[in-house]
Amino acid sequence: MKYYDITQMTAQEVFDASVSHVIEQGEPSISDGGSCLYRSNKGNLACAAGVFLTDEQAIDMEGEYWTAFKNPSRGWHEELIDDLQSDHDNNIKSIAFVEKFKIEAKRTAERFNLEWNHERA
Repeated sequence: MKYYDITQMTAQEVFDASVSHVIEQGEPSISDGGSCLYRSNKGNLACAAGVFLTDEQAIDMEGEYWTAFKNPSRGWHEELIDDLQSDHDNNIKSIAFVEKFKIEAKRTAERFNLEWNHERA
């Protein structure tokens, strides 16, 4: 899985990387019990925030919200990533996960004055 260095990314780049990843994977990153995971045991799945964590960081962070993440990158797009994480987590039980995620992510784009470039996805 590709890891993105958020310290070198604009808010638009963070948003696009996260949203594209979730849409392309086509399903939520969840445990067998249905709980959200930064990285799924199924292989290459990650939640909207998980794409910004290394494998080691994802293991250490499991069960914590993005805002609890403590490393040199803390503070970089923290609110944006927290909102994207919520967009993922709030829709994991939906049979139309991707469509519901896109609706939430569009609202996040509006909140942060970002462009929505994911209609074809």
